[in-house]
Order: sequence, then structure tokens, then C-alpha cells
Amino acid sequence: MVQAITGIPWYYRMFGYEMTVDLDVHRQYRLSRTPEKKKAEEELFQIRPASTADIPFIQPLYEAQQSQSMISRVRDETLWRYEMETAHRESVYSRQMYVIETVPAQDSEKSTTAKPVAYVEYKRFFQTFSVREMRVIPGCSWRAVGLFLLRYFQREGDRLSETLPKPVESVTFHLGDGHPLFEALPRELKQNRSGYAWYIRVPDLPGFIQHIKPVLEMRLAHSVMAGHTGTIRLNIYTSNMTLVFEEGKLKAVGTFTPKRLGGGDAAFPDLTFLQLLFGYRSFAELDYAFADCYANDETAVLLPILFPKRYSDVTPLG
Repeated sequence: MVQAITGIPWYYRMFGYEMTVDLDVHRQYRLSRTPEKKKAEEELFQIRPASTADIPFIQPLYEAQQSQSMISRVRDETLWRYEMETAHRESVYSRQMYVIETVPAQDSEKSTTAKPVAYVEYKRFFQTFSVREMRVIPGCSWRAVGLFLLRYFQREGDRLSETLPKPVESVTFHLGDGHPLFEALPRELKQNRSGYAWYIRVPDLPGFIQHIKPVLEMRLAHSVMAGHTGTIRLNIYTSNMTLVFEEGKLKAVGTFTPKRLGGGDAAFPDLTFLQLLFGYRSFAELDYAFADCYANDETAVLLPILFPKRYSDVTPLG
């Protein structure tokens, strides 16, 4: 129904693919920019390698975060076990998970046990730590956990650099543009990397629209066009499609024959409709960038409702 690949620029557009989902949007932290000094024994948090016994803690955090992403990867317990335990540690399919937890109190009057508050996945690639996942439990400060993590990487980088041919210089956070950590550490993690994009192909576009019918109806029901009745004629130049709504329900997805080349209620050149469909670009952005992209007044209201711009953070397998 939907095919996704990564690859060299432009080439796969010849085969019906379009760049429509963010890939490897990241921010970098230079370890030479030492964060606020704090001794390890003064830390409120500590970090340890995760085991498969931590999956019941990790999986719900992952799912909660991914619910904010338009496109995400489904992972059941079997897949978690494969990534954490079965795949060879040096394989690209291996995920090296760590749990961040509170430091237990050890004073004479009060003692506590460590409480997990977050998980992070990272590997070292040459002179950088590469962070590919991070989630924090509700009610815990992302900034506090994030600053702890920067201090941890500073100490870990210093430790490893004593035996490496070249010192560890940076931490790269591959977390997607809308990740909460970037909001929590805006000055520490300034945006200096533009990232890339997934190539997406939809062989049967009408069939896929039918597949996401419940989502389209839900978006419409919670909008200023709730209960809408009417037909949207989408002209994609090499193909055409109609969306027929009755009282807010998508009753049919069909086709039409335009009376002129650009006829219809909205037009999208090349494969730009896929950028709208997967939330990569808003209709306003496409309308601005492409002179042959347009919509009539009513459709210009409906398109952002049915196909809003939303970020996607797809955690790849490997």
C-alpha cells in the first residue's frame, strides 16, 4: 500500500517516489562546550544499560511519544527483544538502550530505591555519540534529564578519549524536528542540521485514501467544516481523483475527466500531493512554491483540515 526507501537525491522520483517524510533531522552538541559543572555524586539521576526486563517501561514511553508523530514504526515485544538482545551488538539492527533513573537516597532517616524516569538509545560512531531515541515519563522535567545527559556524555567522552586515537568531540541527537528535548534545550542544542527525507511511493492512491478514511472523517468532524457535503476534484495532472463527502463522511473515492489540463477544485504538479498527504508540506507552502498548484476557495479551506502539516519521527529498523 505504501513503500518507503532511503536513497540518493532525485533518482527515485523517476519511479514514482517523492521525498515526503523527514529523515535524520538532527542537532549537534559539541563536547568542548562543557555544560554546567556538576560532580557525578551530586547528580539527581544515574544511567544504566537496559535489559529486556525494562521493555514494559520502555515500550509505553515509545508509543506515547510516537502518538505525536504522523508516521511511526510499530514495535511489539518480539521486535524490542530482537533489537535489544538478538541482533549482534555491532549490527546496524542493534539498539543499545539505557535507562535513566533517580539516584536512591541513602541518608539515615530516609532511603529510597531508584525510579526509572527516561530511556535513551545511543551508540558511539568514531568521534561522536549518536542518540537515536529518548523519552521521558510524564511529570518529569525534560530539561533536567537533558542536562544530566549532556553532563553524562561529557564525562563518558572524557573517559573514552583517554584510550582512543582521536577524542570524542560531539553528541548528535537524531530525534526529529518536533522532539521535546529540542524545546527543553533550545540554546544548548541549536538547529544546525537540515536533515534529509524518506522517499515514499503510493502505488494505489485512491486505495490508500480509502484506507485512511476514518482519520480523514475524524479531522473533518473536529474542524470548522464539520458535517461537510460536497465533492473535491483533485487534479494531479497525470491522474485525477475525487473525494465525495456526505454529511462529513467519505462516501466514495473516484475519478473525473477535467475539461482543461488544470481543471478541478485543486491541482498538484508532479508528486507534490504526496507531500501534502504525509504532512511534509502544508497546502499554503505548496501553493506558494509551485505556480501550477492551486485550489478554489472552499477546497483551500478543506485541504489543510484533511491533510494538515505534521512532523513525523520514524525510528528506522537499523
